[in-house]
Amino acid sequence: MDQALDPRLKEAMTEHLKECAGCSSLIQEVEHLRRKLNEVPQISLPPGLVERILESTSGTPKKRSFMGDMIMPTIRPFLTQRYAFASGIMLVFILMVVSMFGPTISTMGYSDLSPSSVAENADRFSDQVKKKWAQVKVYEAKAVGEFKLMKEDLYGRLDYYVINVLFKSYSRSVQKEEQQKQQQAQPQTQPPEPKKN
Repeated sequence: MDQALDPRLKEAMTEHLKECAGCSSLIQEVEHLRRKLNEVPQISLPPGLVERILESTSGTPKKRSFMGDMIMPTIRPFLTQRYAFASGIMLVFILMVVSMFGPTISTMGYSDLSPSSVAENADRFSDQVKKKWAQVKVYEAKAVGEFKLMKEDLYGRLDYYVINVLFKSYSRSVQKEEQQKQQQAQPQTQPPEPKKN
């Protein structure tokens, strides 16, 4: 109806409409409805009509507040069990890192809270983290190397298996061909007919 079909599909649709009474009557009904709708006069809407309809159907909009729009959406995820559990795990991890690398509470004094001491502790902590990170990188390189060796070994084993299967298959086919040649080379001997008395 809108003349927007692909030419091949339009041709097939035209052929179908010639044969199918249901579809052709449906097309006629829709065309009639479209003509009637085009006859309906256009009316300009009074200003504010859409807002009044929305207000009467869905109610008056709530007054927005900073607490409701900004703070609660930020806090709400942390009130669910999943986020509370994840936050607890993160807190435990941070406390473990601080206890492993940082100063202990029992050995801390007022002098450890001076800016120079805090900077010194931070430098020492960052050096320890760098060393641990370097150890992790070495371990990662070893693991990657071992994985590559395992992969090469696996590929080698697979290659060996595939080649072995191919050779076995080839030798079987050669044996079958030889057997067929031998059978064809042997003369077909028929049993002698019995003598008549």
